Amino acid sequence: MSIEKPSLIESPPAPEKVEVKPEELLDDEREMLRQEVAEKIEQEENPDKKSKMGRRLTVVVMASLIAFGATKEAAAGLEITKSKESGKKERVLTKEEIAASEEKKRELDEKWERARKAIEEMKSPEKIESMKREYQGNYEKMKEIVDREDIKEKVSWLKGRFGGAMGNFLSIHWIERDLKSLDEIEQGKDNPDIFVARDYPLAMTPGSKISNAYQERWTEKNVELRDIQIRNLELIPDLSEREFREVILSKYGRRYLESSISEVVFVPEVRILAHDQKIAKIILGAVDTFGLNRYLKEDLRADIKIYDLPEGMTKDEFIDVFLHEINHSNDWNDNFDLTSAERINMLYEFANRFDQEDRFRSDYIEGINEKGIKDRLGRDELSEDISPGDFIKYIKVVEYWAELGREYIKNPDGLRQNHPKDHELTEKWMKRLSGSE
Repeated sequence: MSIEKPSLIESPPAPEKVEVKPEELLDDEREMLRQEVAEKIEQEENPDKKSKMGRRLTVVVMASLIAFGATKEAAAGLEITKSKESGKKERVLTKEEIAASEEKKRELDEKWERARKAIEEMKSPEKIESMKREYQGNYEKMKEIVDREDIKEKVSWLKGRFGGAMGNFLSIHWIERDLKSLDEIEQGKDNPDIFVARDYPLAMTPGSKISNAYQERWTEKNVELRDIQIRNLELIPDLSEREFREVILSKYGRRYLESSISEVVFVPEVRILAHDQKIAKIILGAVDTFGLNRYLKEDLRADIKIYDLPEGMTKDEFIDVFLHEINHSNDWNDNFDLTSAERINMLYEFANRFDQEDRFRSDYIEGINEKGIKDRLGRDELSEDISPGDFIKYIKVVEYWAELGREYIKNPDGLRQNHPKDHELTEKWMKRLSGSE
């Protein structure tokens, strides 16, 4: 409700109320603030010392920072009216709303001053030179890794081997984009501003992009270990949650488990998928592969689901399925502990080993074919850029690693004796992923 001031003259006809949604009102207020801040910055900037682009970007950055400090609460009490005679919008404020507006103005002035100082500090010659040294140093470190590990050559080989089936892996981990940013700097390294361009926000320079890539994806990091939730094990005869935890910790250690999976769930139902009228396939376990779907979760680690058998799941069968599925959450795509170079190296090494005649084989791996695509995808067709043949080639290597991981834990002596090269390769990556190398 609004409060009108007393008037000595006859009041005009009451204005017609116009409904305005809070979101529209907030947008109006933000636009006004943007204009106000833009004018304020233009008054304080020295046009003779700054390029037009630099002034424009400073205005945009500052206006956005301050304008988004506006809140719906501050705008909620306003009434927008429209005069029948002039059609002009007017804002009618209560005393409380006026006081709130003054308080908000003080807050905005404080935000303006803090943001102005921050931007001036970022634009100082000392800061720019410091950032330039940091960006250039990280570029050189990343380039040394990429060159030493032959990453570009390996990516090219993998794309030739698996075609479009590599696309999601390379994009979800920013590998292809990081390599393009690296090329961009290499091609323009004679440009003195390639690492820090003074007329652009520092975060937009190629040097910043490659520096962030190195820090976030191409160098080792400390992985957070968090507890694993285990559910429904009371439905499996002779297997308690406590016993299961003791078994898996004795086999793997905390890092292999807690850095990659958030929960293990026994689902007391038989999951049958059929790809034609005659053949039915029972799915025993499933891991949600890392992709955009996992970004919707609070916990990015994988969930492992283990399904029942028609005759009921036993303790040994449950553990056996887990020994396979846990390796899916610790492959080149899903493990959070690997650097980008290690992801490429791991896939490259297992793909090469898979092509050898003396490799480890299992009925499960050899039985994977194009008829099973629907079972894995839950639909009949792949994306247009992935051929069924490429998809099956890639999936076979994914399952090859998971089966080797199970065999390494379940029958290490047999794997070493019958397939020494497979044992050596699996041990190398099991130790790396367990933090025991």
